[in-house]
Amino acid sequence: MNIIQVKEIGGSLVVDSRLIAAKLDIKHKNLIGTINKYKSEAEEEFGVIAFETEKPLKGTQGGRPSEWAYLSEDQSLYFMTLSKNTPKVRRCKRELVKAFSEAKKIIPAQQHEIEKLKLELELAKAQQENAMAQQKLLASVQCLEAISPGLAPLALGNPDSVVERVEIVEHHAAVDGKGKTIAETTGTSKTAIAKSLGMKKAKDLTTWLESIDRLDLLDTGMRIISCEYIPHESINEIRSLWALRQGNRQKLIGE
Repeated sequence: MNIIQVKEIGGSLVVDSRLIAAKLDIKHKNLIGTINKYKSEAEEEFGVIAFETEKPLKGTQGGRPSEWAYLSEDQSLYFMTLSKNTPKVRRCKRELVKAFSEAKKIIPAQQHEIEKLKLELELAKAQQENAMAQQKLLASVQCLEAISPGLAPLALGNPDSVVERVEIVEHHAAVDGKGKTIAETTGTSKTAIAKSLGMKKAKDLTTWLESIDRLDLLDTGMRIISCEYIPHESINEIRSLWALRQGNRQKLIGE
């Protein structure tokens, strides 16, 4: 039993002329002949007819390219009226009407489901990408926090975040022959602070502090060899003074 199937092409519902010929039990070339004969008349009333051609398979002998047409509902019913109104023709007309009627219900519903599935797929992809982005962001935040607490919120756009610099604090103790502590210091060496500020050597830090009359920020501790160091409580003040661009810092780092 030949069933007339309607499908959607380019947003329009059409039927294959070969299916109509099979339903009418006639040769398809005869139906195509009729379509070509009245093509201009049909297109004037019902729009352009979509023709398709197919070359013979390789290896076959002879033969001409096959041609068929995709007809809209109006076009197909129009060409049916050009045939004698036999029982087969009348049955074909009824089945055409039913086929297009069903297609108008089913195909839009299928299209709706397809669009729904596409949206769900896009949403799933977006959620997956978002999850991956969050994982990368978390890894970056953890890395920034490891470098300096408070740096991550600043990088994420929080201007009120406070960045804490991780300082290397050294603790030194001087003991007597009995192992008793006679002096101890806690702070950071001048060399470490000088390098962190862009100076070449520890002496540059002393020279700069002297230029702004703040040698009081240095302290002297008892070690095997007496040397100057930066008390822990003075580190932040030194950094703040350096940021104010005071004194002879331009000579030390070439500003």
